[in-house]
Amino acid sequence: MRSFDAARQAAIKIPNFIPRFGTGEASRAVLQPVYEYFGHIDSARYERDAFETQWLDFTVELQEVNWVYRGIANVRNFTSETIYVDLGNELAIRGRNFAELTPLVGAAVLGRIAVPKGWIVL
Repeated sequence: MRSFDAARQAAIKIPNFIPRFGTGEASRAVLQPVYEYFGHIDSARYERDAFETQWLDFTVELQEVNWVYRGIANVRNFTSETIYVDLGNELAIRGRNFAELTPLVGAAVLGRIAVPKGWIVL
């Protein structure tokens, strides 16, 4: 699609995009605000303001040098006297407190994963 190629070219022109991510990541990077856009509208239509907001957020995020990566993993056969175990280096084992986890990873992420009872690593 011409519009997708134009978006890739626009991403490559964002300051520091190429040194941090390389031109090979442009396609993947451009898809992210598209996914975010469709998560904020209620039907498959183009809303200029919604898209422009997502694109601006995306370009600001790409300018951030240090990104935070979060992952979730289920932990089995684990017991603890406390609901939070700090493993150091910003790694922790937490109990399933969704009020605490939602701001960290987002409700959409928590809603898509199978969440059996127990512990998770975050």
